[in-house]
Amino acid sequence: MIIRTPEAHGFTGSHPAVAGLKREDLRAGRSGYAVQTKRLYLSPLCLDDVDDVKAIFGHQSVARMTHAIAHPFSDADARAYVEKARHNSSPRLPVFGIRDADETLIGVVGLERTTCGQASGLHQFGPSVGICIAPEHQGQGFGVEALEGLIGYAERFGGHRVLHAAHFADNAASARMLARAGFLYTGRRTAETSLARQGAHEALHMIRLL
Repeated sequence: MIIRTPEAHGFTGSHPAVAGLKREDLRAGRSGYAVQTKRLYLSPLCLDDVDDVKAIFGHQSVARMTHAIAHPFSDADARAYVEKARHNSSPRLPVFGIRDADETLIGVVGLERTTCGQASGLHQFGPSVGICIAPEHQGQGFGVEALEGLIGYAERFGGHRVLHAAHFADNAASARMLARAGFLYTGRRTAETSLARQGAHEALHMIRLL
């Protein structure tokens, strides 16, 4: 089933791979949902995405803004990431690949139970949003568009009332993107670690009401 945002009706991409993903996920007992926005498809990751995932997370500038992505990011790391995403993704906590009109994987967006680098369970405000856009596709509004597609999906199928997000204090691009997608600062600041850089760094927390 493809969920379309109101702006998606002029989308011209055919995305035959998405149909295959849906059939595969249905056989595996998963929802098989995809989200279509004006310029993007959000659909489950598949093993064919491993090389693209490696290319996205292989940038040090990307990895250092995450908690759990190491640098360098190997072939084995990319395969493990995709396999984990495929295993953990669910209708309530989806993990979507972000695909443009040419079917190119340009990023990943999803919901998870952990908050920042901690593994203490579902965040008190709601599930945490994670998003990453490849550097060469940043600055074009794709991140905001993908977030809005994920938010629309969560409103319809997730059963959540609030979404949580956090960004490192030196990540101005994520701050702008989250604010444009309707996230508001809570005033909470925590010291968080990243596998791609040393020490603890300040993270600012935000929420989005659904």
